[in-house]
Amino acid sequence: VSTWPKAIYRYWRAFNRLQKDLVGHPNIGPSLGNYLLNAGFDQLHTQPITYQADKQMGLEKRREFLEYWKQLFLSAHPQLEISGPIDDSDAAAMVAEFEGLKEDAEAVFYIAAFQARAIK
Repeated sequence: VSTWPKAIYRYWRAFNRLQKDLVGHPNIGPSLGNYLLNAGFDQLHTQPITYQADKQMGLEKRREFLEYWKQLFLSAHPQLEISGPIDDSDAAAMVAEFEGLKEDAEAVFYIAAFQARAIK
């Protein structure tokens, strides 16, 4: 999106904070190659993967894509609520923003990730 909807962005930041609090690494993707090499893997291949929902995707596919991401965000809600940064009203606001994106013909939703393959 041209600017992140506030509730989605707040939810995303809370999710990343929770991962850090649990001694996780929310941005591990770029480091996958180093970790795999350090663990003794070889024939390593890493690559960035991007996902973009926009007009090119078509309305129905874009709605499905955004529904997937909404459900993925919601899957963290119980733990986010227990740890405190997100409550039911925050989750409802995030859901409403995703629903709005589904209906906005000009909306663009972009996610980047990393994929790694290696042999041990």
